[in-house]
Amino acid sequence: VQCVMGNHDEFTIHPELMKRFPPHIKRIARELLAWAEKHLSAGSFDFLANLPITREVKLENGQKLLITHSTPGDAWSLASFPDADYSDVTAAYAEADADIICHGHIHGHNIRQIAGKLLVNVSSVGMEADHLANFTVIESDPDRVIIKQHRIPYEWEAELALEAELGVPG
Repeated sequence: VQCVMGNHDEFTIHPELMKRFPPHIKRIARELLAWAEKHLSAGSFDFLANLPITREVKLENGQKLLITHSTPGDAWSLASFPDADYSDVTAAYAEADADIICHGHIHGHNIRQIAGKLLVNVSSVGMEADHLANFTVIESDPDRVIIKQHRIPYEWEAELALEAELGVPG
C-alpha cells in the first residue's frame, strides 16, 4: 500500500502545526497526539515523517494520476473543499503535471473538472455520520479510465469497539 502525507500525519510529526486546526478540532487533536506519542513506535513515527506529499501513477492509457491528501503543495489546504472559491482551486491544482488528481482531506466524494484536469475527491472509509463507507475505485486500460465512487455499509460498531479497546480518543 502506498500512502501520502495527510494533515494529521504531518501534525503528529510537527505538533507546532496545531495552529492550523480549526478551534473545534484542537481538543481532540491534542488527545490524539498524546495517544500517538504513548502508543506509536519510533518506526511508526519514521514512517509518517517520510511520507511524500504526493504520489504519481502512470495509467495504462498514458494519463498521469497524481495522489495527494488535499492539494499538491499543502496537506491542509481548504482548496479541496467543494465550496472553495474557483480561483483558489485553480491556483492550487492548475500547475500539477497530471490529468487526474485524486485527493481526500474532506470526507465526502465528488468529481469536478478544474483547469483541464479531473479533480477526484476519493472520500473516506470512516467518519461519516450515516455510517457508510465512501470510497473510489479507478480502473484503467489502454483505451479508457473508469472512475467509480461507492457508498456501502461497513462494520462501524466494530471499529468503535476496537478504538475503545485501544483507548483511542474520539
